[in-house]
Amino acid sequence: MKPFQLSFPIAFVLAWLLATSGGLRADVLDYYANEIDAPDHVLAKLAQAQALLADESLEDAIVIAEDLISANQALETDNPMAFSKLMSNLGVLLIHGEYYDNAIDALDKSIVLMDSNAPPFSDELFNTLMTRALALMNLNRLDDAEESLLRAQNIKHRQHGVYTREQLPVIQQLFQINYRKGNIKDADTQQFFTLRVSEQAYGADSEELIPVLVRLGHYFTNRGNRAPIGSDGQYRAERELLFRHARDQFERAIKIVETTYGPDDLRLVEPLQGLARMRYIQRVGTRRAEEALERALRVIEANPSTDLPERIRSMVGLADLYNLTGDERAAPLYLKAWRILDEDDEYQSLKAEYFGTPVRLEPLPRVYYLSRLPDGVVSPDVELFIDAEYTVRANGRVANIELINKNVPNEQLRLLRSQLYNVQFRPRIVAGEFVDTENLFLHQSFRVARRTVEPDSRQSGSQY
Repeated sequence: MKPFQLSFPIAFVLAWLLATSGGLRADVLDYYANEIDAPDHVLAKLAQAQALLADESLEDAIVIAEDLISANQALETDNPMAFSKLMSNLGVLLIHGEYYDNAIDALDKSIVLMDSNAPPFSDELFNTLMTRALALMNLNRLDDAEESLLRAQNIKHRQHGVYTREQLPVIQQLFQINYRKGNIKDADTQQFFTLRVSEQAYGADSEELIPVLVRLGHYFTNRGNRAPIGSDGQYRAERELLFRHARDQFERAIKIVETTYGPDDLRLVEPLQGLARMRYIQRVGTRRAEEALERALRVIEANPSTDLPERIRSMVGLADLYNLTGDERAAPLYLKAWRILDEDDEYQSLKAEYFGTPVRLEPLPRVYYLSRLPDGVVSPDVELFIDAEYTVRANGRVANIELINKNVPNEQLRLLRSQLYNVQFRPRIVAGEFVDTENLFLHQSFRVARRTVEPDSRQSGSQY
């Protein structure tokens, strides 16, 4: 027998499984950093499966992986670790094919063999537990997935200590589970623990913390944006605390960049833009939001290496904020961005994206909720809606809202009209001039509320 040498680190499978991009990988079976000590004919079949994956033939690769196990049952007794790894590799393929129940069966058998034949805190067991948790999450078996993740986390704690960076993929998945289960406070705790682990791993002022801090800043900004806004003092205090957390992370990231790279480094742009968005959503310190975006734009323009789309995005984002706050600097900045794009045929599609149609800068809810089914609607399955047309003026304001059709009470039409008239748009530009845009269509949905619904603020065409 020859050892099957695998060239990728342990983190490879986790990265592959958690990736959102499509496409099969020929090295997907490179699951373990250790060798698989297996007969030549087994290794040849594994190589064949890898070749099939290179041709994006997942189903054929799964068949080979299943045949390998069926034809080599003796390995379960003669070489149980090799057999368990073959089972785990099959589980990986089955997850990629979305055969989650079958994947869990294969991974459970692998874990049983590892429990009996591998060291109690081995990397092989960690990988298989993580993969099993992913399959369980896809089946929405969140409690079982959490149990698997906590066992995997304990392995890393035993290997490297409580604050080991090796557990970061575990913390990420535990956060996802808590968030999906509605345990938001526990999800917040996982986010802070991610930061603590990163600080221990890299140092409190390390540049490695910058993406962690920016990510946490965005997370707490979104949490604050979804927090209830009311007269209750507890709600107000909680909302302000979330925004304070966001501000602290962005400002800390900015300080690290300034200290490490200087005051004009491009790495400042993302935390500055995040800080500006947070301050605008918080509805206090709007001038500070503008200052942050103005600085981000200065940084971009001070770096000739910045590509044009990034420069335009920053200019338009700042102009959007000026627009929302009624600042007269919005119009000339929009026109400056338009003229830059107009000068180069390569960027005509980008010009159309930003200025070819009005862009709503403040959200309307995707769905309005009614307390009961409207009179005359006989079935709860009937879609409740308002269809309307409207005009966006050259100044970005809405005019001429005309009803096309509806099946909800007039009260809802009045509410929609009122909100739409107060929404600000980035206006359309034609030949270097702001123009009216008529006959824009709105289909607004309504539902009968059966539970408390968290407001969805992700409707804006702008970053604000």
